Amino acid sequence: MDDRSMQETLQYADMLKKWLLKATADEQGRVHAETIIAAAGQMAGTMIFRSFITTIPTQLAPGSTVLSDQANTLGPRYMNLMLATVTTLAPELNKDAISQSKVDTKLSHLTLLQVQERVDTFYYALAKSASLTDLDGAQLFAIVAGMLINECKGVYNIVDGCALAVYGMVEGSKTMPRMSV
Repeated sequence: MDDRSMQETLQYADMLKKWLLKATADEQGRVHAETIIAAAGQMAGTMIFRSFITTIPTQLAPGSTVLSDQANTLGPRYMNLMLATVTTLAPELNKDAISQSKVDTKLSHLTLLQVQERVDTFYYALAKSASLTDLDGAQLFAIVAGMLINECKGVYNIVDGCALAVYGMVEGSKTMPRMSV
């Protein structure tokens, strides 16, 4: 997204955030903070994974763990982008405390594969219309995670929100995703 303006990037991020709110809401339309933060992180990680997977290994089912140097190289870049977004919106963040948090995506009401199922169609329609790559998607979802952490700070601790988003990114970048899009 290097050629895109910051305004355009934020517009796409806002579109994805609105869709995530809708896609992760329960039957009564309520949004669970841990679920939406985890979902944004998981989708950032998923897009990282999809950026380097060129063929789908038939022996690996969606949900299988896949370790890769690419995820280890790219992941921190998008984690830092998410943290930069949070600190821009909430300068009081103590980044050192994030590694002490014990949260994980088990707090979410949706699994990684359920999140992908609910988000993929919308994301890829947007990606096609805006000529977005998978790494553009990783960037957008990382920004969205940072925005959501800030927006949920009244009901969910910022440090735990950051840790949850990071956990989701790691999970998404090291798990065979749904590839049926």
